[in-house]
Amino acid sequence: MSVGRSSSLTTPLRVAVVNPVTATEEAAILTGDLPNRIALSGDGQYLYVGLDEAGMIRRFQMSSLTVDQNIPLPPGDSALAMLVLPNQPDTILVARGDVNRGFFEFAVYDHQVPLPSTVIYSPGIAGSPASLYINPVNGKIYGYANGHFFLFSLSSTGLTQVAMSDGFPSLTTKVLWGPGLAGDDAGNVFDLDAWALVGSVYPPSSFLHAIVIGAYFFRVPLWFDLLVAALLAIGWMQLRE
Repeated sequence: MSVGRSSSLTTPLRVAVVNPVTATEEAAILTGDLPNRIALSGDGQYLYVGLDEAGMIRRFQMSSLTVDQNIPLPPGDSALAMLVLPNQPDTILVARGDVNRGFFEFAVYDHQVPLPSTVIYSPGIAGSPASLYINPVNGKIYGYANGHFFLFSLSSTGLTQVAMSDGFPSLTTKVLWGPGLAGDDAGNVFDLDAWALVGSVYPPSSFLHAIVIGAYFFRVPLWFDLLVAALLAIGWMQLRE
C-alpha cells in the first residue's frame, strides 16, 4: 500500500507492508518521494514504485527493503500503470504519460532499459487513468486508456498495437479485468475475445463486479449474467424511487 502526504508534515512518504489478517503495518519502505502506482514481481523479489514528482520508477529489493534501481521516465510523464511480466522480474510493462494533457504511452523496460517500440495514444484532452492486464491463460497483453481498450504484441524490441477498441459510452476511473471479459465502474462490459462492447448496466459498481466475476469464476453464460444485472438494476432503481 502506497502512503502519500497527510495532514501531518511528519508522516513519511512510504510503501507500507500490511498484514491483511491483523490489519497492521509490519514494515515500511521509505520512498523519498510521493509514491503512486506499485507492482510486485511474481517471485516477490522486487517491488516497483512509481514516483510522480520525481518522474521515475524506483525498484526495491523486498528482502532488504532497499533501493535497487532508479528508472527515469520521459520529462513530464508519470507511471500511470505498471505490471511485471510473469517469470521475468526484471521486465515491466508501463503505461506512462499525463492524464491531464491526454497523453498515454505504453512501453516495456527490460533491466532498466526502455525498449524502442512503444504504443502512443494521444487524444489531447484530459481523460481517465490507464490500466494494464496480462491474461494468465493465454498470455495476451491488454491496456486501457481514456475509454479505449488495446491489445498488444510483445517482441524483443517492445510493444506493437494489434487492436484498439471503439470508445466507451462513458469514461471510467477503474477497470476490472478477467480472462475473456473486462468491465468498468461506469457499467460497461467488454468481451476481450470478441473485441466488442457486449453490454452496459448502470447500477452501482458492485453489480458490475458481480457480472464479470460470475462470468469468469462460475462460467455462466454472459446473457444470463446480463439478465441478472438488468433485474438488479431495475430493483435498484425502484428502491431509489
